Amino acid sequence: MKGCKTAINDNLLNIISPMILKFSTKGIQIGDNLARCYIINKYPSSLEYGWLGKISNVQGVVMINEFIPQSEGVLISALSENIKSNRQKAVSETDDYRKMQAEKRALDGQNILKQIEEKGESIGLMVNIMLVLGNSEEALRKNCERLTNTVIGLGCNVRQIPFFQEDGFISISPYGYTTDIVKELAGRVSLLSTYIGGYFNSSEGFSDDEGYYFAKDINGKLMIMDLWKRNGDRTNSNIVAVGAPGKGKSTAIKKIILNEYMLGTKILIVDPEREYDKIVKDLDGDWINLGGGEKGNINPLEIKPISLDDSEEEKEFDGVGALALHLQNLEVFFSLCLSSITERQKTILNENLIKLYNEFGIYWDTNTSNLTSKDFPIISDLYNTLVKNKELEEDKQTILDYNDLILYIGNLINGQDQFLFNKQTSLFTESKIVCLDTYDLNNSSERIKKAQYFNIISWCWQQMTKDRNEKIMLICDEAYLLIDPEIPQTLIGLRNIAKRCRKYEGSLVVISQSIIDFLDPRIKMYGQALLTLPCYKIFLGSDGKDLQEIVDVFELKQIHKDIIQAGVRGRGLLIIGSKHYIFNMELADYEAKYILGGKGGR
Repeated sequence: MKGCKTAINDNLLNIISPMILKFSTKGIQIGDNLARCYIINKYPSSLEYGWLGKISNVQGVVMINEFIPQSEGVLISALSENIKSNRQKAVSETDDYRKMQAEKRALDGQNILKQIEEKGESIGLMVNIMLVLGNSEEALRKNCERLTNTVIGLGCNVRQIPFFQEDGFISISPYGYTTDIVKELAGRVSLLSTYIGGYFNSSEGFSDDEGYYFAKDINGKLMIMDLWKRNGDRTNSNIVAVGAPGKGKSTAIKKIILNEYMLGTKILIVDPEREYDKIVKDLDGDWINLGGGEKGNINPLEIKPISLDDSEEEKEFDGVGALALHLQNLEVFFSLCLSSITERQKTILNENLIKLYNEFGIYWDTNTSNLTSKDFPIISDLYNTLVKNKELEEDKQTILDYNDLILYIGNLINGQDQFLFNKQTSLFTESKIVCLDTYDLNNSSERIKKAQYFNIISWCWQQMTKDRNEKIMLICDEAYLLIDPEIPQTLIGLRNIAKRCRKYEGSLVVISQSIIDFLDPRIKMYGQALLTLPCYKIFLGSDGKDLQEIVDVFELKQIHKDIIQAGVRGRGLLIIGSKHYIFNMELADYEAKYILGGKGGR
């Protein structure tokens, strides 16, 4: 066999005999059409089956793929020299990135040699030439962009050949031949299996058996996604979404919210920017102001039911009542909202809390699951207990500690924050979609804000663990607000939800403009886990340090970095398990009605 040359697109027959044929460095005029020639000049170490189909299916593209067998001796000798050269470069190179590139090229060459020796693979030059057509400058530009994105998405490099457009046209014409200059520019050593495998299984987008339409892939094929599907490396239904403002992050999440709601999933949204109020109200859900509204109170002293995941945890908590576990949560809560409290004062506060609960008939072994919200004390009751017990003290230092505690707790019941914490719980909802609006918290101090978020996350976890069979999605927008490197318990709690919610048919969605806050050395072990645990990751436009952190943490390839850095609104990278997809977000008419009618996502 001297060679194998295949035309993948018959559209070229329409331009075999054009009225006009002009060549320039910008492209080609073929009758009433404009065209431009491209070649692929670099390939990754491996390509998926059907990779050629993805390119040939791009709108307006005519493609020729040619495999030219070569003498194995000559190519193996050239490969060996190339491997040796790259190994030497890797040893001498001081730049880490160039060193890594040299090592990778040497390894790729070794893999080709291994295929030849162990499997008897044929080897030759693979040449890929693409002619992009358009009936106008704008149409040509769009088609060229689609081709470039598709080829980059496969891990290949694509380039124009401005000074050899005529050679490209001759090479791609069914009546022509591959010119020597095009062979030199585009020919790359390749295994025959890579060439043949390109024709199998043309891209069909991404599709689960059930679910809903999320986006289109780079080829315009539908991506049908079922977040609750469990197989292979898809072990949870969690999502992390990262992107700069205005790049489509809100639109993507609202699209997921709308479709999950229609499928019966219960949705809880922690909304610090008042961005989800309209979509929730339009869906007849509950919008609740947790910044001091009458219906949005969560009493921090109300003991929450114990949530158990499995028999191991039941053994761990055997004999430990709800009061003991809740006192641990209260230690975190008071550490957040009373930032100046000392360890000695924490001990005194804990002793008074135990006495307070005893006064309300709640002891270590009390079953609190049968109690109502009115059966629990509130912060003013704690204040009165401190005042009363201070009078019984004689030690001067203890009295001083009591005075500080009375001052601290007094601020919670008399200051501007009394509407947050000094009330019995009034947050009750049976709605299938609930917006927990925290916009009014933006005017509160950082300590109060962090304490209330801890309260909210604890309440949400209680909702998620009520019924193991009910699908519940918890969405935390602007999740960086939950981070306090000095007191990381709220972040730890969120990380624990990410790990445990799958046992309750739960899903945690973490949304942020940046991941830098999650990677502070003091909390990185929790923050990074919160980012990497989700099986679904959505990245939209980012740049600068944010982009580099994304690339490093998620080990993205250059092609993926390029897509994110381009910052095209609605276009991004979707990772499902270990697979990467470039997607374009589009809305159906019914989705636009709900999604674009609100704030954000416009």
